[in-house]
Amino acid sequence: MKGKKFYVFLVALLLVGLSAVYFFRQKQSEKYLEFEAYEIENIEKQVAGLYNEEKSDLSKDLSTDQLQTIQEDLEELKGKEYRSENQQRLKNAEEEYLAAKVMVGLQADVEALFIEKGIIEKDLTLEEVVNLEEQVGKFQEKVVYYNRNWMSLEDAKEQVNDIETAISFIDDLFEEDFVRVDVTRENEEEALELIQKIKNEEVREELMTRAEMVNVALIETEEALALEEALAEEATAQQELEEAEELEQASEQSEQTEWQPNPSGTGNSSGSTGNTNTWRPPTNSSGGGTTSQGGDQSSNSSNEDTTDEVEAEDPDSSLEESDPEGSDNEPEDPPNEE
Repeated sequence: MKGKKFYVFLVALLLVGLSAVYFFRQKQSEKYLEFEAYEIENIEKQVAGLYNEEKSDLSKDLSTDQLQTIQEDLEELKGKEYRSENQQRLKNAEEEYLAAKVMVGLQADVEALFIEKGIIEKDLTLEEVVNLEEQVGKFQEKVVYYNRNWMSLEDAKEQVNDIETAISFIDDLFEEDFVRVDVTRENEEEALELIQKIKNEEVREELMTRAEMVNVALIETEEALALEEALAEEATAQQELEEAEELEQASEQSEQTEWQPNPSGTGNSSGSTGNTNTWRPPTNSSGGGTTSQGGDQSSNSSNEDTTDEVEAEDPDSSLEESDPEGSDNEPEDPPNEE
């Protein structure tokens, strides 16, 4: 009977011991779980501090020291074993941390595209901007962060396009190091309009220097053309003057030819008139006088006919050469013999 009681006591004692051990372990487990939860919650709070309350953007107070501290804590926690639930929470916290770290780097890269607000670097390429756009596009769920950086990238892309367009257009105005001969003022004006769109002052000044080279070349061309036109106008005026002088000389010669008397007509008229005006006085012989008078009358009649023919052929010539004294040479009628 005593032995039976002893076994009952022993079993009861064992049960009490086991219960105590279980209770102790339970308490230890609970404390461990509480500490485990504390570690996870602590790292989760640190990671959450990297973002704003809505988790739509990075925190304004974010610093590189803060990122470094979180990274060290995560490395320490990853070496521990947690319940699957806490292990998943730790994994999520690490992903949020890595995302924030990438976002910080991307934002720094976007800001580095600009030498100051709204003005890009002179050597920025379109490929760099497009590459950043692809990376920023992965964070569209971070709405505020995405919109801000996307707008900056679009501005940078537009400025790169403006620079490349202006450079390409101005390069096309040159052939090697010289301005092309077919470049016009319209080309220069278009180049200046493209340059004015560029916000980077250094790039704008470089392109303005090349545009000035175009302007100088155009001035030289315009001056050469103006000189050529002036010479052409002078040559034309000289030619017109010479032609006018030639016409005037020809006109004067023509007038002289029209008013010059005919030498041959004048000579014949004078000869005829001279024959007509010859008069012979009658002789004193009575018999011969009659014959002479008759002969003289016949001769006079013949001479008058000849004179009439000459005057009919060239009346002007006869009139021009006749003089007042010529009237004295006209034959008088011989005196009638009584």
